[in-house]
Amino acid sequence: MNTGVAARGAAVILSLVAMAAANVARADEGMVIWKNFECGYFILQMKAGYGLYEWVAGPYPNDGDVIEGELKTPGEHRVNNKTADVPTTIFLDTYSEKRAAISARMPNQCKAKPDYKPFEGP
Repeated sequence: MNTGVAARGAAVILSLVAMAAANVARADEGMVIWKNFECGYFILQMKAGYGLYEWVAGPYPNDGDVIEGELKTPGEHRVNNKTADVPTTIFLDTYSEKRAAISARMPNQCKAKPDYKPFEGP
């Protein structure tokens, strides 16, 4: 009888571990490849595309920082800056497989800055 209880307990633990692993596997990861502190936006490059994000709260990401979390779903998300090992809150403006689509959505307040460098490409 104790063997059955132990087996059910082990099964519950294994399913919890599997669910936790599935949640980790769903997290996206991207690297900061463009940022502008003055206008509050940055771009992440991921395996399948690019995202244009507005910084909301927490430490501002720097070039080369690796960000992990929900990166492709529109809206505000609390994510982890793996490079700095700190959480930050960001807002996804747009996600695209093409750089040109991201460049087209660049906010005017970023383009109006004297040191603005366009984010271009195919």
